[in-house]
Amino acid sequence: MIRFILPQHRRLSFYLAAEQWAATSLLEADPTKEFFFTWRVAPTVIYGRHQDPFSEVALDYCLQNGIDVIRRKSGGGCVYADMDNIMFSYITAKHQDVPGLFKDYTESVAQMLRSLGLDALSGGRNDITVSGMKVSGNAFYRLRGRSIVHGTMLYSTDMANMVRAITPNRSKLESKKVQSVSSRITMLKERLGGMDIEQFESYAAEYLSSGTYTATEEEIAQIEELERPYITEHEQLREQSRRQYHPQKPDKSVYIEGVGQISVYLSRNQDGGGDGEGDGKGEIESMWLTGDFFTLSDNPGEDLLKAYKNGADPSEVIAGMTPEKLKTLLED
Repeated sequence: MIRFILPQHRRLSFYLAAEQWAATSLLEADPTKEFFFTWRVAPTVIYGRHQDPFSEVALDYCLQNGIDVIRRKSGGGCVYADMDNIMFSYITAKHQDVPGLFKDYTESVAQMLRSLGLDALSGGRNDITVSGMKVSGNAFYRLRGRSIVHGTMLYSTDMANMVRAITPNRSKLESKKVQSVSSRITMLKERLGGMDIEQFESYAAEYLSSGTYTATEEEIAQIEELERPYITEHEQLREQSRRQYHPQKPDKSVYIEGVGQISVYLSRNQDGGGDGEGDGKGEIESMWLTGDFFTLSDNPGEDLLKAYKNGADPSEVIAGMTPEKLKTLLED
């Protein structure tokens, strides 16, 4: 377990940068090791690498109520976190496919919950459930051959803030929406028989790791340097929101089972030829994607388009994507 001696909890961006630091610095020194740490933050929305925050985050509400909004480097959907919600980070040099890594990691977390007497299971695309209700969601990315998995652990949370912050274009909270979300998730506070959040966090860290690595002041400074791009992007997002920026509408938006939600933005040539076959649409020249999918590519739109045109394996671009699903996405 990595321990950070800090005078207070940091912004979420610090802990994302700490994952990068562990993947590059600690695993560079010894790639046979694995690292894990837990963290908690003030109210924050963390959105996925390829999500459009103007469509997925209630930015006005967040900015007006002091809720931080930070993009992470992994795929997946929006998550609301606060000091009653624990975040887990796992960093390894294991070379493994995305489903396999998720399965191993989420199963180890489910085992930790079962050791506390909870009916916990890992399953779905990236979830952990207790008695059939979601208690944890996880996301993944690779960095210089290292694998980083991070996720939530819902001890408790401010449900009103959660629903308002990650649901776009809402001027007020509808009680039925809270009830709908509440029916699909569960909070560990209600199930742990008086174990408080500090006790649970300590138990989870000890169960899921062996030994402790304490970051030095110099290493914390290195993490702070890696944090700067996250903060810069956050400030740019705030400025765009103040100017009431509106992104273009997608050409197509669809949910694909086992892949996630994908919105497609296309650029076509204007001659009406190519694969448009005279229908006036023109051949697709470039493609941009947003959504909560998990990707192994820095440019998933362009790489997926190449896979489509060349008959390559699209699962090497987006986890869970098959040629049949890709055809459904791009052909009407």
